[in-house]
Amino acid sequence: MGILWSDILYILFITSLQVSIIPSLLPFFAVDLLTPWLVFNFIALGTSHGFILAILSSMALESHSTISAGIYFCTYGIIGTIICMVKKHISWQNFMPWSTTFLLSQFWVILFETIVFLVKTGNALFFNLSYGMNALFRMLSTFVFGLLLFQNASSLIIEETPRESAL
Repeated sequence: MGILWSDILYILFITSLQVSIIPSLLPFFAVDLLTPWLVFNFIALGTSHGFILAILSSMALESHSTISAGIYFCTYGIIGTIICMVKKHISWQNFMPWSTTFLLSQFWVILFETIVFLVKTGNALFFNLSYGMNALFRMLSTFVFGLLLFQNASSLIIEETPRESAL
């Protein structure tokens, strides 16, 4: 990761998986793959590269969304800003800060979507067991996908770092 044109292809591939392929396979559950990928890139890459990816990802999701325009620009912008502030505390040796970051970012996206949908429709009847199970499945899928990204990248980074020899 890190080359902008390849990351744009990743955005298109992940967005098509998220909005077309996975919903046809799992029609009752929503899966968010783009948020953990963006969180990973915000942490692993530079700030400007992460924000460019967030803008492009927001445009890709906004084109398929029925929620008010700009929701993903706001959520990914806020997530990116917070991650840039706490980035120095996230280590490749420990998965706990990564898992917390993935879960909190997905919680923020779900909360923001829920608030915007509630304000837009004025109808709180969609808050039922099905909605809760869908949000829980979304958080779980984000957690698993994010940790898979972390595990693959951390194993590559740990293999590349030179080991100190014991004298």
